[in-house]
Amino acid sequence: MVEVANKNTESKAFASKTMLNILNAGLNTLLDDSLLSPAQPFIARLLKTNQSQAHIPLETKRDFINEVSQRYGASALLCIGIGVKQFIDSPVGRALLNGSDPFLLLKKWQRLERYVHSQHFVDFEYHDDCVKVTHKSNTTEMPSIEEDLAVLGVLCALLYESSARKIAIGHSLDASESFFSYPSLQCDPSQLHRDAPWYIHFQVRDKKNPKIKTVEQSVTNNTLSMVNRAKQTIMDLGLLEVDLQQVSRCLALSPRSLQRKLSDEGHSFAKLLQDVRVHFASQSLLDEASCIAEVGFVSGFADQAHFTRVFKQWTGMSPKQYTQFKS
Repeated sequence: MVEVANKNTESKAFASKTMLNILNAGLNTLLDDSLLSPAQPFIARLLKTNQSQAHIPLETKRDFINEVSQRYGASALLCIGIGVKQFIDSPVGRALLNGSDPFLLLKKWQRLERYVHSQHFVDFEYHDDCVKVTHKSNTTEMPSIEEDLAVLGVLCALLYESSARKIAIGHSLDASESFFSYPSLQCDPSQLHRDAPWYIHFQVRDKKNPKIKTVEQSVTNNTLSMVNRAKQTIMDLGLLEVDLQQVSRCLALSPRSLQRKLSDEGHSFAKLLQDVRVHFASQSLLDEASCIAEVGFVSGFADQAHFTRVFKQWTGMSPKQYTQFKS
């Protein structure tokens, strides 16, 4: 059975609770009903007692993935990334996948890491149809190979849910030498070693972004003020990577024309975007199940410090203080 110690959540080294939930969901997906991991009750207790916490102790995540590796083999850590399927409709899942091609998705993932992990992060080296993944640490203790595999499996699953197909992991730029494929979950365990780099190979299903057409159709109501039309467009595009060029294109205006029209109504694009983000964050923070770190991420702020600073400037309270107004 898989046992995970419930360590002190105030530990300085923390990891993402959502990540652990994904891995646990993936494990349970791959096991028969009679073999469900007993880690599930632990996860349930954690969720029940820490509904608004996005973090868990780093050691808790390590205990889980190490036990999975020992009992089911290292290749299982790549496969349990399939748990992503159960989280694509969550706020974080929607933020990651909204309008994302593979490269934009990976960029968003790096932003998410700044919120939910205190030590580890991934670095990407981009190529036309693959990306070299390096799992790094901001301390002297590097991530283990088990931690590498867990992250790689989740990234493969996320890429599949965006616009990527024929996803595979290998040790070189040659996709034909890959040792793991998704979603077939076929794996050559003999290749799961640390003395070679990790490459994720993929093909882009459709480089066109269908979101643009949808947004264009949703903002054709010219009776609205330009400020309200721009706000609606920003929300439709998603708050993570939205910018002046995207919004102006959806409104059939040049960036300069949009700026001028907003100025005529007493706004600037930067101020308007900040207003939309803070308003969305303030509503989300009052949700009983909200996590402050995840709210900051899906609202489009660069990191936790940026979120706290801007939110306090606009509301006079920190996000944590604001959550005290939950009913």
